[in-house]
Amino acid sequence: MNREFLVSVVVALSLAGCQSEYRGDTKRMVELFTAGQFEEAASDAAKEAEAELKSEQNRVAYDLEAGRTLQADGQWEASMQWFDAAHELVRPYLDTKAEAKITEAFATTLINQTTSIYRATPNERIMMSTLQSLNAMALADWERARVELRRAQDWQQDARSRYRDAVAKAQKETRAAEKKEGINADAMIGGAQFKTDLAKAPGILSDLTGYGDYANPFTYWLRGMFLSMAPGTNQQDLDNARSDFTFAASMVDGPAREFVQRESERLTGANTTPAPTWYLVHFAGLAPKRNEFKVTIPLPISGTIVLVTAAYPYIESSGASVGGARLCSGTALEVPSVPLADFNRIVSAEFDEVKGIIYAQETLSASMKAVASYAAQAAAGQDYAGWVALAAAIGQLVTQAADLRSWRTLPQTIYVASMPTPPTGAMQLRRSDGDHIASVTVQPGSSGLILVTTPATGAPSKAFTIPFTVPSGGKGET
Repeated sequence: MNREFLVSVVVALSLAGCQSEYRGDTKRMVELFTAGQFEEAASDAAKEAEAELKSEQNRVAYDLEAGRTLQADGQWEASMQWFDAAHELVRPYLDTKAEAKITEAFATTLINQTTSIYRATPNERIMMSTLQSLNAMALADWERARVELRRAQDWQQDARSRYRDAVAKAQKETRAAEKKEGINADAMIGGAQFKTDLAKAPGILSDLTGYGDYANPFTYWLRGMFLSMAPGTNQQDLDNARSDFTFAASMVDGPAREFVQRESERLTGANTTPAPTWYLVHFAGLAPKRNEFKVTIPLPISGTIVLVTAAYPYIESSGASVGGARLCSGTALEVPSVPLADFNRIVSAEFDEVKGIIYAQETLSASMKAVASYAAQAAAGQDYAGWVALAAAIGQLVTQAADLRSWRTLPQTIYVASMPTPPTGAMQLRRSDGDHIASVTVQPGSSGLILVTTPATGAPSKAFTIPFTVPSGGKGET
């Protein structure tokens, strides 16, 4: 019998359990989160992240979920610890020695993509540092907030300068592997059957335009807002803030562009001291997720047609948009929020850049296993051919799984708004139909951020305030 072939089956069986466990853990956590059970979701995510501390394969995915769910529940310090843990695992990407680790994420043709170590996508790494800056702001650690916002920009620069090169390198290596194995993956995934099965995938998102160069307008806007409003602001900060607002405005259009441009305009002229203002950041819905579709493709081997089944990921919408909201103060003042960052666009565009490699590698992986199975059966002879065929069937079954790992609790849309601080300090967030979402009370004359999370339509929301400037003797309320 072909020893290498059987060893690969045994390895596949052991790794299949890890993927199944991850899917079950994530499903349970997301169900709690979308039901608005924030404390329960945070507790569940943190418990699962603790359980993964000794397992490198999926740790980053678990750490990111723990960080975000704890943040949505207002547990700032605990959230910061898990985001720090995730950062330490992916930090080598920012080092000059990181090339092997970058490429490793794509070089998994032996079994399938689920066996690689998950190191987060460029968008996820940018958001990790962006959200960590919010934790620092909530803890009034202004210097740490600056550090995290710089890191978010570093991640974006890294994506522009090296991630795209790593994708090109992985593509070249995949082509070389195809040539060596005598398999034309492009022809197989370009066939009618592949296209037909992909078209049947429900809720598929594709061909959406991103914001360009892995950019996230929310990150730019948040840095500009922070540099122009937080304690310790100086002239250089204001200059950098104008630059950030300019970048953010160039990525969006309509009311969102007008909103960001107004922020830039308030920094021009002699008087740049900001009036007391509160900014709304509304995390609405869930980011798109990965789902899988399977295709059976004919593969000619030694004059015989062997059917090869492979599983491929695609990007699927997580549901209907939660929709924007209005920031209100009684009946006298009402400000509509604007959609600043659309994660359907961000995630879909990012996936479109690498899906060609992923699809080619999954096809190559399935084909190599089919060839190995055919060779093993031929070498085993009549007495053992049945056992080898059974092992092949088991191996194919457990490795027919697409890599569905992603950061599920990121929002679908980030809405923003601003309002002069009302004399009473009382503000409400309402849907366009007038339904109540959340209420907050701040100190009159103060400035800061209002963070609101609404994970699904009809789900409860949770709101917190982060004061930047507070009148003498006052303190913002949560």
